[in-house]
Amino acid sequence: MEEIKKWNLIVSNLLKDIEVKKYYYQGTGSFINDTLQVFTGNMKMNEHMYVYWHELIMRMHYSSVTCLMRNSKWLSGIVNSIENNNYILFAASMRGFFESMVDTTYSIATKGSEVAMNFMNINLSLTKQMSKNFMAGKFEEDLIHFGYASKESFKKDKDPNHKPKLMRDYISDFDLPGSEMRHEFYSELCEITHPAANSVNCFSKEIIIDSRKSYLITDDTRDNELIREFCNKYNVLIEILLKLSVSIPVINLKVINLLECEDLYSPSIENSFINKYIEEGPAWKDILVLIGGNEDDGSSH
Repeated sequence: MEEIKKWNLIVSNLLKDIEVKKYYYQGTGSFINDTLQVFTGNMKMNEHMYVYWHELIMRMHYSSVTCLMRNSKWLSGIVNSIENNNYILFAASMRGFFESMVDTTYSIATKGSEVAMNFMNINLSLTKQMSKNFMAGKFEEDLIHFGYASKESFKKDKDPNHKPKLMRDYISDFDLPGSEMRHEFYSELCEITHPAANSVNCFSKEIIIDSRKSYLITDDTRDNELIREFCNKYNVLIEILLKLSVSIPVINLKVINLLECEDLYSPSIENSFINKYIEEGPAWKDILVLIGGNEDDGSSH
């Protein structure tokens, strides 16, 4: 439980210092119009690619910062529930945090490495030097999904990127080393937050008289015990979630800081307490290798 408090403090400190940015996006109609302008010779391809990629990096920045914000709220709820011995609140907040993280890993976990693999061409686009049509494909689709997926949005726009996935699909995709108990983890949380047996059993205790007789009494003092049991049972998975809640968005923001995109530069990330931890990790080192290789051969993967 101390690990949860530690990572909650890390996220809170990151958000306290992070710079506020302005995000602005073209509508679909404007993008199609620009594309037509390029093909009719009224707009240069390098201008079109600048607008397109600058908007995508803005989406990546927005997704990363709002990911931190959302995680911070759920983690605050978990910490509050621990400090106030509230098992129901703990289950609801932990469930929300888990749902947030499986969505995060599905939509934006690989964005830093995807930018690294195409680093040279993205920088050419951001400096108005890209003279060919260089589209993002799934990179763009995932960012739109993260920001817009909802039943109402999909019903209105019929955009497949707005269609929400089922939670069981997000959870199945969250197939990382140490996450083998993720389905059981989520099921147990739902049993507490839904009006199911465990949502009332947590308020009772069995008194055993002998091998044939026992009775129940209501007991509103077991919260701390139940919270500790849950955290101990799923400590490996919880630790993975806590680390990813910071590393995914921070790595994305650090990659953006390396791009020729001054208006989205976030110096607070480089000066943060967690920066050293990120830079010493294998994920960041792999990204630097990808960027170096991409700059050397000028290829787009």
